[in-house]
Amino acid sequence: MFLAGMAGFVAAMEGCNLIAGIEEGAPNEATTVCDGALEGTPLPDQIAGDCAELVCDGAGRSKLIPLESDPVDDGDPCTLDACVGTAPQHTLQAEVPCYTGPDGTRDRGRCEAGVQRCDAAGNPVGGCEGEVLPAAETCVTPDDEDCDGEANEEGVGCSCTPGTVVACYTGPAGTADVGACRSGQQSCNPDGIGYSPCVDETHPGSETCDATEVDEDCDGLVNESGPDCTCGDGFVSTGEGESCEDNNTTSLDGCSATCVKEDVVAVALGETHSCALLRDGRVKCWGGNAYGQLGLGFSFNNRVGDQVGEMGANLPAVNLGTGKTAVALAAGDNHTCAVLNDGTLKCWGVNDSGQLGLGGMTAVGTSPSHMGDNLPAVALGTAKTAVAVSAAGEHTCAVLNDGSVKCWGNNDSGQLGLGDTLSRGGDTAQMGDSLPAVALGTGQSAIAVSAAGGHTCVLLNGGSVKCWGYNTYGQLGLGSPASRGTSPSDMGNNLPAVNLGTGKTATLVSAGSQYTCAVLNDGSVKCWGNNDYGQLGLGDTFNRGTGSTSMGDNLPVVNLGTGKTATLVSAGGRHTCAVLNDSTIKCWGYNSSVGQLGLGDTASRGTSAAQMGNNLPAVNLGTSVSATLVDTSADHTCALLGAGNLKCWGASNDGQLGLGDTSARGSSPAHMGDNLPTVKLYTDAF
Repeated sequence: MFLAGMAGFVAAMEGCNLIAGIEEGAPNEATTVCDGALEGTPLPDQIAGDCAELVCDGAGRSKLIPLESDPVDDGDPCTLDACVGTAPQHTLQAEVPCYTGPDGTRDRGRCEAGVQRCDAAGNPVGGCEGEVLPAAETCVTPDDEDCDGEANEEGVGCSCTPGTVVACYTGPAGTADVGACRSGQQSCNPDGIGYSPCVDETHPGSETCDATEVDEDCDGLVNESGPDCTCGDGFVSTGEGESCEDNNTTSLDGCSATCVKEDVVAVALGETHSCALLRDGRVKCWGGNAYGQLGLGFSFNNRVGDQVGEMGANLPAVNLGTGKTAVALAAGDNHTCAVLNDGTLKCWGVNDSGQLGLGGMTAVGTSPSHMGDNLPAVALGTAKTAVAVSAAGEHTCAVLNDGSVKCWGNNDSGQLGLGDTLSRGGDTAQMGDSLPAVALGTGQSAIAVSAAGGHTCVLLNGGSVKCWGYNTYGQLGLGSPASRGTSPSDMGNNLPAVNLGTGKTATLVSAGSQYTCAVLNDGSVKCWGNNDYGQLGLGDTFNRGTGSTSMGDNLPVVNLGTGKTATLVSAGGRHTCAVLNDSTIKCWGYNSSVGQLGLGDTASRGTSAAQMGNNLPAVNLGTSVSATLVDTSADHTCALLGAGNLKCWGASNDGQLGLGDTSARGSSPAHMGDNLPTVKLYTDAF
């Protein structure tokens, strides 16, 4: 009976094993894992919250050992969850530790846990008391306020990372590592608040003319303008216009006796051409020449600057007339104007709207007979001379010696500011004393004028700005899209000044294609009008100036970066550039495949706030290069550098960059910096 019962039991077990898929005599999974494993080796499968850990016993099998750190959470914040052996235990507490900060920050830096109060029934009362959570890091204390394991690495009061060594230079801008000048070093103080003094730097000294050919004043030139540099001293003064030196001042031998510095003092850009005013008063122009806008007397559309050998000494100066030199320069889309040394004004190029002011509508400059003494001055009126000029696509304006402004050319939108839509300049009877001055308002006189597209703006003697003409996009900045200047009632005292904001006046105004920008008295920049490509620099594509609340204090300033202000701004076709207080240039707006922003790519800037401020890089002009002036056109940009030379980037389809080809520059990092050549306007060396 017993034997029969045992046989039945074994048969039953065999049946169960068969159903479970267990072979007789085969080890279980835990035993298999533990074969050959050291005692205490954890098994991969564990039960969370059982106060135990399943490990190997060293003999090929598994065993459970107590694990005090593995209590089950009963979900009650007022119980202390613990383990007694392998049994979970939950003890009611009057208070329990708590921490609500991010994972990984508890008990790190300043961060520490608090307590959660519990009532007699074991319910949590109030919040987590006494805990210290992460805060913004500062350099005000030596603590790790944000509990990330680092102290004084960022935030208020921090200037740098402690111990960091950087190059430094306290000499004049643009002289570091030029000539004899050398940068030094400084290290970040342990408190992160500032750097140690700059050591081992060399500053500019006085330039001397000698055989050592050392650039002592660190301006990029050697033997150019020291106290001992004179004509006939035997040393070629590279910055004084001397191409040779033979120890005498005889001008007939081809060596300079006047020592006029060879450099550029102003630049003006048209749609496809560029012009430079040189130190000696000569004007040189290059690029597209379809209408004679280069003033070189060439035949129709004979462009210059797109071929090797056309620039430098081979580029003729514009013939302005006997004894005539230029003191100011302006370029419209396809015409050019210059204020001369006697206060007269001469213009050449396209003239289909009378924009040359010569009483005809025929282009001037395509034949040598058009230029020199044969080119008449613009008739400005009795005893009237010009002190400044601005040229737009189809109209031209000048500030006169009495502070008045006169404009001529196309007037379909009232851009001449004469209270009608009658164009002027195509008939001599319309010029001279017959051409009215713009009514600016009682007691108002103009300091500067800027004309572009279909509108015109002036900077007045008190620092206010007035604009008139086409206004669909708000480019006049008057809080309305209505144009001004087509009726006498639009002008004079009836024409409001642009509301720049409380206490704000302008130091410079620049009219772009369908927008306007101004540098204000605090060095900030404000722009208004069309903003389809972010040319206003406000981090969006919304136009400004058409709504009654879009101007004044409601109009934001352009974010140029921490500590950055502007000394000059230039509004172009759809992009804007500014010279900053550190002699760098920043550009924003449209940036097509030609790279007119000069940032080494084709991405537009200004449509997002993340693209401006410190995130907007300065244009790479080259090693230790500073900028003094910038001008923009539809698709190209030029910068006047501290050494008096010129660099241009953007479109060059007509050779307007002056680099001897038609290749655009600026869309690749390889185009810019030291790889971007200067425009050759004297010899091939400059």
